[in-house]
Amino acid sequence: MMGASSPDALPDAAARRRTLVDHDSTLLVEAGAGSGKTALMAGRIALLLAGGVRAREIVAITFTEAASAELLERIDRFVGELASAHVPDELHLALPVGLSPEQATAIAAASETLDELTCTTIHGFCQKLVTPYPVEAEIDPGAAIIDPAAADLAYQDLVQAWLSARFGRDRGAEGLGRLPPLPELGEDDFFAELVLIEPDALVKLFQDAAAFLRTKRTARATEAAIDGGSLLDPRLDALPAFDALAPSVVPSTPREETENLQDEATWRAEAATIAAMRQTIVWRSPSRHEAVVGEQVVPSEEEIFTNAAALGESLPADAGPALPRGTIQGGRERGLVLHKLLEEVLTGETAESLGALEIRARSLLAELGAAESESPADGPHPAEIAATALRALAIPEVAALRARLLPEMTVFSAATAGDQITFVGGVVDALALAADGAVDIVIDWKSDVDPSAAQVELYRAQVRDYLAATDATDGLLVFATSGRIERLRRPDNGPSGQGLAPAKHVRETPPVPSERLMT
Repeated sequence: MMGASSPDALPDAAARRRTLVDHDSTLLVEAGAGSGKTALMAGRIALLLAGGVRAREIVAITFTEAASAELLERIDRFVGELASAHVPDELHLALPVGLSPEQATAIAAASETLDELTCTTIHGFCQKLVTPYPVEAEIDPGAAIIDPAAADLAYQDLVQAWLSARFGRDRGAEGLGRLPPLPELGEDDFFAELVLIEPDALVKLFQDAAAFLRTKRTARATEAAIDGGSLLDPRLDALPAFDALAPSVVPSTPREETENLQDEATWRAEAATIAAMRQTIVWRSPSRHEAVVGEQVVPSEEEIFTNAAALGESLPADAGPALPRGTIQGGRERGLVLHKLLEEVLTGETAESLGALEIRARSLLAELGAAESESPADGPHPAEIAATALRALAIPEVAALRARLLPEMTVFSAATAGDQITFVGGVVDALALAADGAVDIVIDWKSDVDPSAAQVELYRAQVRDYLAATDATDGLLVFATSGRIERLRRPDNGPSGQGLAPAKHVRETPPVPSERLMT
């Protein structure tokens, strides 16, 4: 960025060095394009990391997303080179003899946690601040920053929705269409009379006005002088054309700047008060757990095979006992289809018969772009998936709850412990309601063929989270492929979601394959 000149030979070398190493001062750097401002900012952050400041405690704000990406790339390069015991040319001013042992240790640690550094735009940083507090900020929890093109489309959609609500047109229809007779709208509806005469022209007039107001939000219409004549002239062709320059723009009055009387002692005292009141927010999504604490466990893709000679070529026509577990190949597509079949049977969307479920399974596989296999040992097999769904629903514990089961229910909960608030949110595979409407039992389907002890403990933790979120007393962990069922129960006197343990009895039923993959 600085051409062939050595950093030490630049006339502003002293100022550059101060920018890199003076971390106790607030500095303003003013320079022309291409003079090295981005390198200075990236170098200052790299040296902060070398000084022991954690990446999570640093915020770098830029004006554009492109500048943010460039700055982050430069920081990553500087940290990577320093971690490799090489000082970038841009940092020789601050590190003429390289890193000290303490700095080398700090920069090595920082290189492992660099993704915790916040480097974003002003609007991106503001979104990070308000996203955890949607209620206080009065925003939609799912609100996201969109680009100008998407904003234009959203605005046009809102205008169209208003027109639909105002004049009774179905959304998606071409043009505004014709309205019912005027008496049904009210004889005093001025715009209704105009829209009956020339609807498309009036719609364009509204759209032009809306577009103008979007860019001139303080604009106000000039007062019209009424000379005593009729207020309503239905001849639209006689109306003057809309003049975007006619409305007056009311300039905003700048607010007076108030002097900041806060000194350093006051700032530190207020910062300490804020820190003492800080609460940690933890989000738990049971259906998205990835590992047991202390152990790396990757959800199984269930690519299970056995000796080809031992594999059956097809399933029996009825939904009787399942094939031995080694003769079924698991996989994402099979799991998605099987879970969808269970849901649709419980909702009544698909008939509970082998033929109907096989047809539906074949259709779902086609929608997923997955090829059908000739044998369940080789991949998704519609007949096997349909038979498995029927057997899963016939498990005695499940069958006893059928009249009360609700599938795919979204649940949320919040619990406070000290300075930490834990939110639990997820989708329960199925739950049963008691007579008073409270959640009685939650069911979590699992498809693992031979899960490890760590994976089983992970699944137990997920059911515990669901019990905490719903206040249910019992949870059923159903390993449908093997037919193994565990009942987890919350102690009567224990707090929701804590102290849960598997029930002492574990029942083995005939293998009941199911493919509810963890998401």
